[in-house]
Amino acid sequence: MKKHFLLLPFIAGLLYLALSSNSGGPGASSSVNGTGARGTTGCSCHSSAADTGIRVTLTLDSAGTPVTRYIAGRSYNITITGTNNSSSTLRGFGFQFTAVNLTGAGTSSATNAGTLATTGLPTACQNTSVSGLRLIEHSARITATSGSGGTGTTYRTSVQWTAPSAGTGSIRLYGVLQAVDASGSTTGDKWNNVMVTIGELSSSGAGTISGPTAVCVNSQITLTDSVGGGTWSSSNASIATVGATTGVVTGVGRGSVIISYGGSAMGYATTTITVNPIPSVITGSDVICVGSTATYLDSTTGGSWAISPTSVATVAGGTLTATVTAVSAGTATLSYTLSTGCSRSRAVTINPLPGTITGPNHLCAGSTANYTDTSTGITWSCSPSSVATINSSGMVTGVTAGSATIT
Repeated sequence: MKKHFLLLPFIAGLLYLALSSNSGGPGASSSVNGTGARGTTGCSCHSSAADTGIRVTLTLDSAGTPVTRYIAGRSYNITITGTNNSSSTLRGFGFQFTAVNLTGAGTSSATNAGTLATTGLPTACQNTSVSGLRLIEHSARITATSGSGGTGTTYRTSVQWTAPSAGTGSIRLYGVLQAVDASGSTTGDKWNNVMVTIGELSSSGAGTISGPTAVCVNSQITLTDSVGGGTWSSSNASIATVGATTGVVTGVGRGSVIISYGGSAMGYATTTITVNPIPSVITGSDVICVGSTATYLDSTTGGSWAISPTSVATVAGGTLTATVTAVSAGTATLSYTLSTGCSRSRAVTINPLPGTITGPNHLCAGSTANYTDTSTGITWSCSPSSVATINSSGMVTGVTAGSATIT
């Protein structure tokens, strides 16, 4: 399949004809831009005018809803669609599309608008740079989306596009699509191109967003706006969500997200929120006895340790480990905090020691004596059992001469 390109010198055209094929995109073969973004029209290898046998459309949509104006920083899908209106059987297709700033569009000074995805592209698609412009194009002949090539067969591809920053103004989408009969020549191919102008939703009536610019995963911040009547939305709910009427932003995953406020009549104000990760789970014992120590670990670097209240336990922190010393009975909260302020915490229970054991210090072999402790829920032991034994109620029996330890 021969691809589309701007009117080029004869030698470059011959090179393109020699290198292009059903499997190679324009960028893969000779770096040809056929969208028209850098010229008044796009054109075909085999004709200087579009063939009306195929109808092509280019749309910008948000979650499946077509839009004619974009919100700065928001992610959208650009979809190019072709329909076979001819009686020819066209079994596959190839395409190019790009997004440029309206200023300079269609001229040699055209510049990129926003960002076209470089990963997660559909099968047989690639992100290519042609004379400084980013293009999404085929890298192999692609089969039709619906139909088997006859009249009414559709050809469609969608790619994510991130809108430019606020104040960019209108942008223009350019696309060219060619449906092919897979004969190996251009004789039966049909093609057409399209351009669509997309305006920017300004923030003139949407006021100014105020509030923090960062939030931790699993934490919340609240944003406000200087005017009422608008609705809050997030550009990526996998990074952060926001209450439509409250402005409460909840961190979901690490990254940056555009939070918008406004409406179609008032425009949209936007702000960028950074969602920072929290440390990994703190590992270590749930319980420590008074006077004892325990070691705790967090595998995330760059944090510092703290514990509260210090009347119950204290902590000495290293790079990733912390040593907790139990001071008095109670519950303490151990936390590990990164430089971003994001932290992870866990509860540590400090249990009291048993009371004082009472009973005789000497016992004759073969004799018994009762030992007591004021604590409840205790278990008795005696070691070595070859010298003395003890039952569950604290009754000690002397076995042979020697010293034994009652616990």
